[in-house]
Amino acid sequence: MPSSTASSAGCGNVGVVGTVRARDGRACAARCPGQGRRSPDPTAHRSTGNRLLSRRCCRSADGGLLEDLLTAAATDAEPVAVCLCGWCEHTRLLRTGEADAALMFAPYDPDGIDADIVAPEPRVAALPADHALTPASRVLLADLGIAAEEVDGRAEHDINKHGVHDLAQLVALISLGTTTTVLPISVAARYLRQGVTYVSVADCPPATLVIAWPERCRSRGVAALVRAAAAVAQSRGMSTAVEATR
Repeated sequence: MPSSTASSAGCGNVGVVGTVRARDGRACAARCPGQGRRSPDPTAHRSTGNRLLSRRCCRSADGGLLEDLLTAAATDAEPVAVCLCGWCEHTRLLRTGEADAALMFAPYDPDGIDADIVAPEPRVAALPADHALTPASRVLLADLGIAAEEVDGRAEHDINKHGVHDLAQLVALISLGTTTTVLPISVAARYLRQGVTYVSVADCPPATLVIAWPERCRSRGVAALVRAAAAVAQSRGMSTAVEATR
């Protein structure tokens, strides 16, 4: 569990998005045998060095896997570019073609999006350093006044409730004692800040990290990103035995 009594240089929102573009910009739908959703077809494009122009990867809630994923997926012919995006902007970037794949947490708007589960991830409570619960090694959702069914959308709810624009601003409010929230543990690790303490939540449902892509995607590069995400998670011993919630 990350400790946040020391300040960190985290800024903006970080999550992950990536895309592969055919030179003519077209994409086709492909359905993998035995699966109920469209998936990127790894044989759709045979790389010729100029057939695939780029893979663009947008960073926000990446489960701490981004660096290893990029290493596993990178090839000279198909470089991966990383860009910043705002909280919950991943699906919009995928639909508009500004990104080809995204590491993000469920739930999300599934319209026009397909996804595979990468791994479940524990959540932690983000508390002001002087909060009454910070001395505890772990807390319960009831201690935080949060119901289990509210957990998935809690950070977005708190961002909207307080009129802030992103997680960095929300964490700043927490450091001032204004509010609390719950975050996936990898997200908390990116937002270490003086005045904020992260505490385990014993009965909190895990977050579900997924890798998503446009449903009408037929790209060898995107398929490589999807395979790499699964391989990196497996190499770290992260279980994928959980169904994504959309």
